[in-house]
Amino acid sequence: MYILASPTDDTALKVSHENVTIKNVVIHHAANARGIYYWKANGLRVENVEVIAYGVHGTTDENNWGPQPCPARAPFNGYNCANIIGWWGNDISFENVYVEGGSKGISIQQSPGTSMKNVIAKNVRGPFPAGQCFQIASESDDTTLEDFYCLNE
Repeated sequence: MYILASPTDDTALKVSHENVTIKNVVIHHAANARGIYYWKANGLRVENVEVIAYGVHGTTDENNWGPQPCPARAPFNGYNCANIIGWWGNDISFENVYVEGGSKGISIQQSPGTSMKNVIAKNVRGPFPAGQCFQIASESDDTTLEDFYCLNE
């Protein structure tokens, strides 16, 4: 399956239910938005998924491709246009996931017991305080990250 989110959408795919599986999907989202966003999604499984940001710089030069800046308004605050970001989930797993071009790659917040295996992040762009390929933030105890690759060209 292939999902192309509109450039006017804040989020390509939002998950706010328990025990959801996202599998064998490619998601393209605007670089000034989020790819996958989860909220209180205990038991979320993300398997064999690509999440890629797209966008144009917003100049008059049609050949000047690159990401749009992240909006200053909430919930983005100028830096929070992640490929995958989520809050408050237990027992979440990411396996065989590729992310590219977001302000963050995969960012988990208050999600204990998360597992990330065979994950790849490419050209994560920030700006500060973003810019992490994989962010494991507060109250995400017992999280594992294994067999990962991060490339910022």
